Amino acid sequence: MNDEEQATLEQKFRLSGSQSKSRFIRLMILEGIIVRFDEEKFNKMVRDFAKAGSNINQIAVRVNSTGSIYAD
Repeated sequence: MNDEEQATLEQKFRLSGSQSKSRFIRLMILEGIIVRFDEEKFNKMVRDFAKAGSNINQIAVRVNSTGSIYAD
């Protein structure tokens, strides 16, 4: 492994909570799942969720201040 791969392995091992590095590596080999995703699409999805959350918050503020969603 190069230095970057070793650092990534160390980081993932620490985050895993596994008791030993060899057990962690065995589990990853036997049961690990590799997930690849398009980072641009993921970031767009996060922005869309943030916009939806903002809209929900605006509705909640309106209902809490006026007791109604619509003026009429």
